[in-house]
Amino acid sequence: MIEKITKILTEANFAPSGDNCQPWKFKITPNGLLLFNLPEKDKSVYNFNQKAAYISHGAFIENIKIAALAHGLKTTINLFPDIKNPDLVAELDFSPSNGEIDNLYEFIEKRHTNRKPYLAKPISENQLSELLNLKVDSFDGKIVMVTAREHIKTLAQLLSINEKIVLQNKKLHQFLFGNISWGQEGLQKNDKMFIKTLEMNPLQQFVFKLCSSWKIMNFFDKFGLAKFISKENSKIYSNSGAIGAIITSKNSKTDFVQGGRLLQRTWLLATSMGLSLQPLAGMALLNQILVAGQRQALSPEHAMEIEDSIKHISTLINSGDENIIFMFRVGESSAPSAVTPRLPVEEILSK
Repeated sequence: MIEKITKILTEANFAPSGDNCQPWKFKITPNGLLLFNLPEKDKSVYNFNQKAAYISHGAFIENIKIAALAHGLKTTINLFPDIKNPDLVAELDFSPSNGEIDNLYEFIEKRHTNRKPYLAKPISENQLSELLNLKVDSFDGKIVMVTAREHIKTLAQLLSINEKIVLQNKKLHQFLFGNISWGQEGLQKNDKMFIKTLEMNPLQQFVFKLCSSWKIMNFFDKFGLAKFISKENSKIYSNSGAIGAIITSKNSKTDFVQGGRLLQRTWLLATSMGLSLQPLAGMALLNQILVAGQRQALSPEHAMEIEDSIKHISTLINSGDENIIFMFRVGESSAPSAVTPRLPVEEILSK
């Protein structure tokens, strides 16, 4: 059983995480796995109350559930089973399955973040219908998609405000640049974000590296660099087949894990359709800080920008009073120039 569980974990070890932090540790039990959060791996402002990490955990759990079926096992998921240990995110127990297979299994390793420009071409009605009908057991959350070109353009402008904030907020800036691997050596740094995945040309990469210095970034921003970068990204996001969101009526840590599961199924299904996907979750995650009334991590200007943007986004996606857990863009594109590596399984397993 241990050998089979290790094989499942190896196959599932392609879940997304913020800046490739991979904030998880696993322990094999007689019947399955325990999944632990590692708060020290993701200290970003985005990871308020560990909610960004919980989304990543949910994505990994969904990978495990899918991979287990391919090995003749079904998975029973028990979230946050020990109130005395808040870092124990899930207890996963395996038992013999009835032979069913999840068709998304073969796409676990093929799923990647793609930050290239997409075609300004709507996704098909069939694709849209399949994506909108995705569900995760015991979760009331759902996918909403915006396909109207004028609304996509407006959403792109609102969501790209995140890039301005990340370059103007010292903590966000330092975390971003502290988690980037530069050059070919980046391939050896398995828990950082490889620079080539950001899809920059040589000039953009040169300026970006200069901006890794907070002092230089501040100097350039006097001439509007952060706003310029935000506008350039807005143009890229505008050319998408659709912009989507995961929304739910509640806002608990369990909802964020379950939202991560739904995100992963969405991403795998999009991959199976030949579509690319890029997370655009910054504004939704920063809004969690405001929802909790913890504004001290943000400047008054940024807090107001986030608040106003989320109100406008909620109207455009027709989410009403529901909570926005995650947002993304999807569409047709060429393959990404590079992919982020993963820590080997032996490094994410407790001995």
